Amino acid sequence: MGKGDSRTKKGKRFMRSPRKYSQKKQLNTGKMENKSEYGIYEEFLKNFDSVNYKNKDSSTINNEFQKVISELCEKDMINVALQAELDRQVFLIRKSFEFQDDETKGTIKGLSWQMAGTQDMANGNKIPFYWPDVRNLTKENFEFFEQRYKKTNNLYAKTEYGLMVYFGQKTDWSKNNSFKLQLCNELISLAQEYYGEAQKGEYFKL
Repeated sequence: MGKGDSRTKKGKRFMRSPRKYSQKKQLNTGKMENKSEYGIYEEFLKNFDSVNYKNKDSSTINNEFQKVISELCEKDMINVALQAELDRQVFLIRKSFEFQDDETKGTIKGLSWQMAGTQDMANGNKIPFYWPDVRNLTKENFEFFEQRYKKTNNLYAKTEYGLMVYFGQKTDWSKNNSFKLQLCNELISLAQEYYGEAQKGEYFKL
């Protein structure tokens, strides 16, 4: 990054990424380094899946992912750390039917960044900055989200991955009507769950 980036301290906390450790190593979500190394993250996902996280827990989710990413980086498991970073960003990317493909706004249809600003380059030029930059997501990334959607049992996490798949429209399954119906039913179930809790006095969830 160039110096003078227009970001807040909170933004820097959210943006911590294993990429600075990777020495330009490319993420391959299809191949893990080996099972023993992946075991640390696999155990994390197992525990993550067992917790009844909700939308209001986004900050906690972000912190938990950052902890395991730091641990993986310290053990030099960069490829696994990059995969964990991709998982983390799923819960930070904003999802809405209002977002459209717009290069100038850093959005694609249905998906948008968590933070935006300007970056000062060494030559004095300013360029727009978006994070996460959803424009850079690949078909392989969306296939990865699809795998996550199918495997996770946590309803909130499942809908987050499902919305990534749905809005991405990069896989055959994302266009399948049975998938769309399943995701719709899951979103309704989640909404009913939130509404039930709100009826007990937790009105902020409405």
